[in-house]
Amino acid sequence: MEPNANTNTTETPTTNNDFLARLENFIDSDIRPFLQQDGGDIELKGVEDGIVMVNLHGACGTCPSSIMTLQFGVERRLKEVFPTEIKGLQLVNSPLMGGPATGGPHPGHY
Repeated sequence: MEPNANTNTTETPTTNNDFLARLENFIDSDIRPFLQQDGGDIELKGVEDGIVMVNLHGACGTCPSSIMTLQFGVERRLKEVFPTEIKGLQLVNSPLMGGPATGGPHPGHY
């Protein structure tokens, strides 16, 4: 009998896919509507070593308050719902972090 190739891994591909599906569903139902109220949106780019990588679009993509929203809103909620799976949140491709601009002014800030 040959040893199973997955015996030394702590997470099987199915488990990872289940987690990603649950995470995407949570973002769709809880996070995205909150951001869309202000003309923004969020895109899940991936998860690596417990760090959720997201991209912001629309008004959130260029809003100076986005960093605070991510830390004290999005990251806090993700850690509440997925306390053992999520260690943190990372913003990728943001103009606030030197990435390309994707959106206009935040309607509530002007």
